[in-house]
Amino acid sequence: MDNEGGAETNDESKALSQFVYERLREGIISGRYAAGEPLRERDIASEFNVSRIPIRTALPRLEVGGFVRVLPRRTAVVTHITSREVGELYDLRAVLEPLIARTAAERVSNGADSDDVERALAAAAEALHRSDFAELDRLNTALHASIVELADTRLLNKTFAPLQDRIDRLSGVTIASDPVTRHSEHAALVDAIVSGHAELAAATAYTHTERGRSRTLAVLPEHPHYAAE
Repeated sequence: MDNEGGAETNDESKALSQFVYERLREGIISGRYAAGEPLRERDIASEFNVSRIPIRTALPRLEVGGFVRVLPRRTAVVTHITSREVGELYDLRAVLEPLIARTAAERVSNGADSDDVERALAAAAEALHRSDFAELDRLNTALHASIVELADTRLLNKTFAPLQDRIDRLSGVTIASDPVTRHSEHAALVDAIVSGHAELAAATAYTHTERGRSRTLAVLPEHPHYAAE
């Protein structure tokens, strides 16, 4: 493929952009790309055998999710993670997640179907039983996504999506941090939502978020992208 680009159709370019985005995202989350490492268009094009066109649309998406900082001269740099940024992330989660949980429970009380949320929790329970932490991490993300979907508020969906990227980036060091307790908290949250108890759902979501803050900050120095302030 011509690495200077220009040959793809619009659909092909979108598919390639998604491919590049997912591969770079996974590489950053796994630690394959180090914090501070430059991601140059020409190197990415060579690594993935793509033109530069999909790279130029993938990198800004990664910047929105906090994975990279885009620089001039067609280069991006993998960002560090700091305690301050994690604290700010959890400050936002402590506001948004109770609102999402309350709204989801209210919709259930008005007749909305909560089957997807319950299925997501059951799948996570199976992964926990197998001690498959990579799958558990993926399913926990799916569970939170199903709750956001149940809440069915478009603006909240758009607001929460970039926060989820930052949450996912921390998963490598947080997923094995007391997974049984985390699952119990998820089960309590789902129970409140599917029972239609809006205020209980909001309170449970807030407690879960604050406990998550404590767990994350305790293990954050183990993250390969951590930088002390």
